[in-house]
Amino acid sequence: QERVVASFASDVARFKYFKETTRLNNSDESRILQEIASGYESVMKLQQKDFSFEKFYYGNDDHTSITLTAHVAKTLIMEMSYTKVNRSTEIKSILDFIASKQRSDGSFVEPLSFDFNQLGFTSFIATVLLQSLEFLTQFIPNTIAALNYIQAYEPSSTVSSNFSSFIIATYALQLGVQAGFVNQSTFQKFYDHFFNHSMFIGVNTEALLIFTENNLARAV
Repeated sequence: QERVVASFASDVARFKYFKETTRLNNSDESRILQEIASGYESVMKLQQKDFSFEKFYYGNDDHTSITLTAHVAKTLIMEMSYTKVNRSTEIKSILDFIASKQRSDGSFVEPLSFDFNQLGFTSFIATVLLQSLEFLTQFIPNTIAALNYIQAYEPSSTVSSNFSSFIIATYALQLGVQAGFVNQSTFQKFYDHFFNHSMFIGVNTEALLIFTENNLARAV
């Protein structure tokens, strides 16, 4: 399952890069769009009846992965932004499932996750919800609740325990500022602490991608 989703995400990210750098002729664009369409069909065949996606994992009867489900939503949002194919129905169904897993304090928990603590995982979901707002506005309450959970953390208490989570929390707050849900001063507090403690030892791939793709070094 993860391999199919990763392949689809890679094709969409490649198309995004070529579109942004204008390195795409008509023939190449047509070919990549065909690959994206094929990848989309393969991914959606894996979707469960509740619109979630399962992660292949030994030793757990429940393989439902909120992380993998959110990655599919994130990829569909990117695809819709750059290919103009309307995926709003599919995205809404997936985000409905994710929103149903939100806790009363605004956080999200992934039973199968080994990469992030609760702050990091909630931050990752918040970024997906924020990115969806270009097409869907019904998830604004869930987004704000997740951002409020993130903002309740003091930066000093998170950096040493899980730097990957702190990277994603900082990025989520950056998006929150852009959407008008977070005060600049709150983001600045996380941002300043982030660069005063920039040690990338043990940082996982997801966090590094978010750092490099969104260039947090030039966020302010």
